[in-house]
Amino acid sequence: MLNRLSANALLKSVIVALAAVAVVLLGVAAWNSWQRVATAARILEVSKASGAAFTAMHTLRIDRNQTVRALNAPDPIDAPVFTRVFSTCQSLAVCSSPAAVVALG
Repeated sequence: MLNRLSANALLKSVIVALAAVAVVLLGVAAWNSWQRVATAARILEVSKASGAAFTAMHTLRIDRNQTVRALNAPDPIDAPVFTRVFSTCQSLAVCSSPAAVVALG
């Protein structure tokens, strides 16, 4: 069977087979690299969310201390302080109504 093929045809078929193997290997490597990029993007998003959560917790801790001081004051809470606390609470997505602010205090 091989004696019917010319050396030129045999060489071309071997080169085509090697090129196909090289393309498949490069495709697999590119696919793995793309999956790593996607994983890195997900990790980045999680770290951003985690950073925002820790910033919010720190801000809530500071707000909690200020709330205790304000409630122990002779005039516990007036309208400007209430609106500032409520707007901060809403910006952190902790409370949704003025009753929630009162429940936090």
